[in-house]
This record gives sequence, structure tokens and C-alpha cells, in this order.
Amino acid sequence: MARKVASRARGDKQWTVIIVPHTHWDRAWYLTFEQFRIRLVRLTDKLLNVLNSDARYKTFVFDGQTVVLEDYLEIRPEREDELKRLVRERRIWVGPWYVLPDEFLVSPEALVRNLMVGHKIASRMGRVMKVGYIPDPFGHVAQLPQILQGFGIDSAIFMRGIGDEGEKLRSEFWWVAPDGKSKVLAVHQIGGYCNAVHLGYVRTEEGFRVDYDAGLRRTRELAERLKQYATTSVLLFNNGCDHVEPQPELPDIVAYINRNWDEGKLRIGTFADFLRLVRAERAQFESYQGEFRSGRYNYLLSGVFSARMPIKQANHRVQTLLERYAEPLSALAWLIADRAYPDAHLWYAWRTLMKNHPHDDI
Repeated sequence: MARKVASRARGDKQWTVIIVPHTHWDRAWYLTFEQFRIRLVRLTDKLLNVLNSDARYKTFVFDGQTVVLEDYLEIRPEREDELKRLVRERRIWVGPWYVLPDEFLVSPEALVRNLMVGHKIASRMGRVMKVGYIPDPFGHVAQLPQILQGFGIDSAIFMRGIGDEGEKLRSEFWWVAPDGKSKVLAVHQIGGYCNAVHLGYVRTEEGFRVDYDAGLRRTRELAERLKQYATTSVLLFNNGCDHVEPQPELPDIVAYINRNWDEGKLRIGTFADFLRLVRAERAQFESYQGEFRSGRYNYLLSGVFSARMPIKQANHRVQTLLERYAEPLSALAWLIADRAYPDAHLWYAWRTLMKNHPHDDI
């Protein structure tokens, strides 16, 4: 009842909708890695062409992970400079992760190394997206806010894991680490990271076609749902989903909706844009301390915690070898015996290992 009263009180507000074009990329799932890579190359080629041909298509988020850049550039090395230019120009956002890991199945050190490698690659490409974007893992460890803060990241955006506490927390809240001091502004992606996928498209036997009125109806419906949990007048539309290509017509669809929707305006933007507007409008939020392992709003595929156990055991062995033996002994050999420290080999080992850390792989 309190939420309904609050919603009515905000009924005369003009809503600002940040619509974030993005894709979510599982490197291997119901197809093999190489089959998905064919689709990745097609998607990225299309993305570069769209961004180069239409300045109104302002930006695109590449899922918070940088391994996809390596996968793409192995096939299209000739487009590296073009990709770097678009990252520098803030048209494509990459990082901060190397891969999106299953946080409960890898070691704490692996999470830190994941962000280290992600930052290195994104920096080399031109810019790191300093947003804790981790939409799809099946739950989140309590320590994540402190780990993110260690990299200068003060936000976390995700879909899964929130339970009954979400009714009180709403869509934006402070997530506090076990140390009681480190906190991030958390964003619960109500309706999921695909909530505005294919906005303004309808499916036909021949594929998708543009339907502006369908986009307007969808905007009204989605906005009504998001308003029930919003803490400010800013709403988040996630225009993408698993392996979904960018919509070249999105600027025209947004323009049509803005001409015909009298409750607010849509803006093509980034997660950073959304966070900035939320913070500008409100400084106090509900707080939560602890992990997220519930499925009230989005299911958790908890079978990943026990399936393919030999892979998990192999991962544990390799993590232990790296963390407890290879790196410490290499450091001692450098310090005591003046041996060259094999940093390139060790980082190669970490990158190879972490490619197995998403939930579809481990």
C-alpha cells in the first residue's frame, strides 16, 4: 500500500528513461565457443558500422567484460584501431571485468585478478567503464562491494540474487560490505537486463520489423512496472539481451516514443549516465549488508554449483597452484636467487584459467 501511495504521489512527475544499448555475451552455452564467436564477429562488425554511420546511436555497452574484445580481434585484427577510437570517444564501453565470473565457484583472489586483467585490457583499448556491471551471475558474494571499491568502482548493477528484501530496498540501494564501511550504490535491474530488448520491434515469419506503436506500448508498460520500485524519477531500460545485435533503428524509435509519450523522455545513454542522474536527485537510500542468493525476482540456476564437478575440482587445483605455489615461489626466486620473475607466463595462466570462470563454463 505504501508503494502505491508513493507511486500516486509521483504520478505527475516527468520521468527520465535512460535506455542502454548493450549485449550480454555467453562465450559458450547451447552452442560451442567457436559457433558463438561467428555470431560475435557478425555482431561487432554491425555495431562498428552502426556507430560510424549514425551519431544519434550514441553508445553501446559491451557487457562489462573484455575477453570478447580478444575473441573478436583474433578474427578481425584490422579493426583494432577503429574499435579503440570508438572506446576513446565513449561510443563503446568496455570493462571492468575480464569475464563475468560465477562468484561462488571461484576463489576471492580470482575475482581480484579478473578485475585487474579487465582493467588492463580496457585501459589498453582506451577507457575502462568504471561501473560494477555484473548482470547475470547466479547470486553475489557479500564481499563484492569491498572488492569493487578496491578498484575505484562505487556501483554494482545486477539482475539476480535479490529476495524478499527487494520490496524494501527497491531498485536502488546501498550495498555494504562485511567491513561495515565499503559500500556501493546497487541497482537491481527490475525486469532483468533484457527488459527493453528489441524495443519497437515485432517478430514476423521473415524476422523482426520496426513497429513504432509497439515500442510506445512497451515503453508505457515497462515504465509502469519500474515506477513501482524506483527511488527517483530516473528509470533504466536495458536494450539488449543474450547475443542480441544492436538495433540500427533505435534512434528513430526513441524519437517516436518521445513525441508520443507524455509521461517522460527516453535518452540513449550509459549505466554511468543513469547512476549520475540517480545520485543527483537523491543522496539517501536503504542499506543492505550480506550476500544475494535468492530468487524472488529472477531464478537462480543453482545446479551450476554441483554440475560437472571434475571441472570445479580442476579449477580449484589450478587456483591453488597459482596462488600458493607458482607466484610465491617465483617471487622468492626473484628476491633470493635473482631469477627473472615470469610475470607474462603467470598472467597468461590466469587469463586462460579465468576463461573457465563464467557459470556456463565452470
